[in-house]
Amino acid sequence: TEARTEAEAALQRNANDLAAHRMLSRVYLRLISDPRTQRIDQQMLRRTIDEYQKVTELDPKDVDSLVFLGRLLRTAHNVDGAGRAYEKALDLDPNNEDALIGLASVYADKGDNAGATELYQKAAEKNPSAAGWQRLAASYEQMREFGLAADTIRKALALDPMNAPDLRKALAQDLLNANEFEEAVDAYEAVVADDPMDAEPWLRISQLQQQLGSLPKAREAANKANALDPENVEVAFNNVSLLQSEGKPKEAIDGLKKVLE
Repeated sequence: TEARTEAEAALQRNANDLAAHRMLSRVYLRLISDPRTQRIDQQMLRRTIDEYQKVTELDPKDVDSLVFLGRLLRTAHNVDGAGRAYEKALDLDPNNEDALIGLASVYADKGDNAGATELYQKAAEKNPSAAGWQRLAASYEQMREFGLAADTIRKALALDPMNAPDLRKALAQDLLNANEFEEAVDAYEAVVADDPMDAEPWLRISQLQQQLGSLPKAREAANKANALDPENVEVAFNNVSLLQSEGKPKEAIDGLKKVLE
């Protein structure tokens, strides 16, 4: 392109021409992936990294370029280099959301879920958004802190009513995993209201009501799940379990035989 030719010519005259390096870094950035296949051109990725490194050497206070450098290095699987780039950006701008999220991703790549969670939480609190709360919830789930994940999903729900059905499913699953059975029942009932033809929430309600010792409610939900998806093996196994709890061993055996058949 004309911009690329112009920038490369300028660098031949002056290898430290910051404006030319900025222009070339942006040109290369657009050439990294094939728009048709989305495949990464590794050679162009390395060239782009080189340009962003040069930009940040010539202008060490360029936070945006440091963030882009972090993203590129992480794409190249250089997580240590990416971490250093994000840390430099945060030294200059401690509240930079992109740098916080980027560094959190690096921590997650390294298996440091606690460190990632701390940064996701800081980013979400600095600039509350549904996406930020969802990232934090996912990090809590990685740590198996399902109660905290559920609380965080509720915050996302308050900010993103358009995606409420998906968020309500996530909330119900987190409450189930947190053994908050009564709250999970309420959450799954909300999921049923979103899509009455989905058998899964009725199945979960049946399982939860069994845990709570309410067999009539468990049976009502099980019957609805079976009516919606009679070929579902998990629904059938739940029915067998419920028949045992109801003191109907013969019917339970017959049901299990049908599953095996």
